[in-house]
Amino acid sequence: MNSDLTEIINKIGRALSSDDRFQSALDSGLEALGHVLPAGAVIFLKKVLTGREDDFVLETAGYWSGAEGGDKKRAGTWPCFRPEDLSRGMWNDLEKGKAVRAEAVPPGELGVRGNFWAIPLALRGHLSCLLVLLDVNPKTDAGLHENLTHSLGSVFELWLSKADHAQMVENLVRYAPNPTFVIDAAGVIRAWNPAMEWITGRKSSEMLGQGSRQAGTLFYGEPRPMALELNIRPDPVLESSYLEFRRQGDDVTAMSYCPGLLGGSYLKVKATRLYDLNRRLWGAIETVQDVTRERKIERDLQRSENMYRVLTDFAGVGMLFFHRQGAIYSNERFSRMLGLETQQVSVDDLLARIYPEDQDRVSGTFDRLFDGGDRSSQMEFRVMIGDEVRHYRGHAQVIDYEDRSSVHFIMDDITRQVELAQKARLHEIRMIHEDRLTALGNMAAGIAHELNQPLNTIRVITEGHLFGREEGWTLDETELYQNLEMISRQVSRMSSVIRTIRDFAREDRRAAVTEVDLNEAIENVFSMLGRQLEAHDITLERTLAPDPLQVQANQTRLEQVIINIVVNARQALDDSARTGKRMWVRTGRRGEGLFIELGDNATGIPDEIRQKIFDPYFTTKEVGKGTGLGLSISQSIIHEMGGRIEVRNNSQGGTTFVVRLPSRRV
Repeated sequence: MNSDLTEIINKIGRALSSDDRFQSALDSGLEALGHVLPAGAVIFLKKVLTGREDDFVLETAGYWSGAEGGDKKRAGTWPCFRPEDLSRGMWNDLEKGKAVRAEAVPPGELGVRGNFWAIPLALRGHLSCLLVLLDVNPKTDAGLHENLTHSLGSVFELWLSKADHAQMVENLVRYAPNPTFVIDAAGVIRAWNPAMEWITGRKSSEMLGQGSRQAGTLFYGEPRPMALELNIRPDPVLESSYLEFRRQGDDVTAMSYCPGLLGGSYLKVKATRLYDLNRRLWGAIETVQDVTRERKIERDLQRSENMYRVLTDFAGVGMLFFHRQGAIYSNERFSRMLGLETQQVSVDDLLARIYPEDQDRVSGTFDRLFDGGDRSSQMEFRVMIGDEVRHYRGHAQVIDYEDRSSVHFIMDDITRQVELAQKARLHEIRMIHEDRLTALGNMAAGIAHELNQPLNTIRVITEGHLFGREEGWTLDETELYQNLEMISRQVSRMSSVIRTIRDFAREDRRAAVTEVDLNEAIENVFSMLGRQLEAHDITLERTLAPDPLQVQANQTRLEQVIINIVVNARQALDDSARTGKRMWVRTGRRGEGLFIELGDNATGIPDEIRQKIFDPYFTTKEVGKGTGLGLSISQSIIHEMGGRIEVRNNSQGGTTFVVRLPSRRV
């Protein structure tokens, strides 16, 4: 009896393991079981839940029938055997793992009747399937029932566990988000998920059982092994054709261009070897990722970066991109501007070469940018390169890079501009000085009159005393002291005029800025020009503010502005045929600022030239009577003081200039 049982089990076991395709193996096993018992029919039923555990149907997974012309369909539910065909007691025994025997239901679609066995098959501790044998030979049944049902259950449960495991693996592959397929050690495709169907346009039913080179045809347009096959059987020549190919242990990562997919795609793949329980190589699995878009973005970024480097180097500016932890990128120009040989430059390299007096200011600016005080900043600083001092202008901008604040710093060499600006400043100072001398030339007649009158007084007094001595007059001591006091006052008057002229004419390169009273500046100017205006028959009207009007200015330059405007007005009045020539000056406050108003009743300024009067070298005077720089220099001086000059034609027929300056209250 035992030898018969062993033979039966061996035959069924060989049938169940004869084919890796589970349905085919099941069919072979059922047929072997039907022959060796013998039985009229063998049915493999799956318990398929439709709700709760006790709400299910029996679905036919496979069967064999010995009846001639028996139904060979495998799908669906077999109507001749339903859950209600078994009693509640039978189901209780089946749930406990006990086989049941009973009289068969009346003949159905299979054309068999008689007794039947129902053998329970469990999966993970739950009743999952039934192996039903119909019309079993009674002689065989008598001797083998107990041992056979137990052994058959064990054999079919092993097959069921194997099929269940394969189903789980298939589900994992099927629902993997990336295109995935599996081959066995012989290179035969065993799994082909929906994502792979989508990118290749080939159904899994078309690809299962095919060789992996068939997949290569879809990807490359020619039959060639895929990366997972190269992971099993390496080929250095083919591996070198990939854009990237790296092998590490059981894993291979690769990138290649696949002309056969989606009009040409770049794919990144990972292939891993698969082993069985005994560590024998079973096959390999490969997942695919389309990186065409990422590669295009990477190329575009690389192209943009290269273009940016070319542009920055061509523009002659240095660029440094950094965060608190160190530099991210710097261009070659930046290194050269610091006199360094290395390509990668750090912030410390920059600060180490900045002029000592500028280091704290630049370092503090960077700290404020990182601390959120500013988003951008401009700065000028000096850099020591050997014994040479270079001047640079930097612009720093905070940007977010990889979830942290970073600074994009651009540096431009302005050494030449600084040198030219210094030369231009010296030239401007010389022009201002020349304009002062021109103004002094225009004031020469008035100055001569200012000095001539006290000199005449001194001469009259001294000649009177000399004449009296020759005539023998008695010397009156009181009259002598009075005359000496008169001479002293006239000398003081001349000294004051000479000092004012000397201060005005001196070339002051330092242009010292102090607190200046506008009224005092007005008085100084008209102490020099007052007599000149009288000599030209011009009436001067002064309306000065009673309180001091303090501004931050260089007094000599401010007086030069007033003199330029007054001299222009005097010349305009000289050229006019008007009688009753007038000039007025007023000072005061308006809002938060101060003003000086200088007006005349000459002929005014034509509209077509009013916008040009502040242009350098523009003049309407005859050659030799003006440089065309007076008003241009005056405007520059007032702008440096934070003010402006306005000009308009007034109701008196002449011109009014208004100088507006910020207030310095006392």
